[in-house]
Amino acid sequence: MVYIARDPRDVAISYAHFLGRSVDYTIDFMADQMGTLRPREAFVSLQLPQQTSAWSAHVTSWLDDSAMPVHLVRYEDMLLDSVGELKKIADFPGMPTDLIQQAAEATEFTKIQRQEEAKGFVERPGATKQFFRQGRAQRLGRP
Repeated sequence: MVYIARDPRDVAISYAHFLGRSVDYTIDFMADQMGTLRPREAFVSLQLPQQTSAWSAHVTSWLDDSAMPVHLVRYEDMLLDSVGELKKIADFPGMPTDLIQQAAEATEFTKIQRQEEAKGFVERPGATKQFFRQGRAQRLGRP
């Protein structure tokens, strides 16, 4: 299993835009052990309510599960060296790495932004102008 983690301070800002809520509301939501995403009543959704739990509990539940091998990838590391991190991800289960460069180029943030602009993105909530908003790390390089 590959788990991609992002600095929760950056997640709060990004998630606030996704939810169409304030950063303060989002921080409280991320800390709520009983946090649950519910489809908004104003639009039809194909998703059922999903209990998310607290952000830290979610991360811990995946990383501390000794029943399966877990490869942790930091989002910030992906930004700094996407080819290197994709190679590590492919190496983890023993997948071929011959298409890593192509995969890194195809998933450059500006490219997926242009794809969303041209074709839309089904998971973009109605409250936001775009799903792929900035794709950066404010705290890049900090522990």
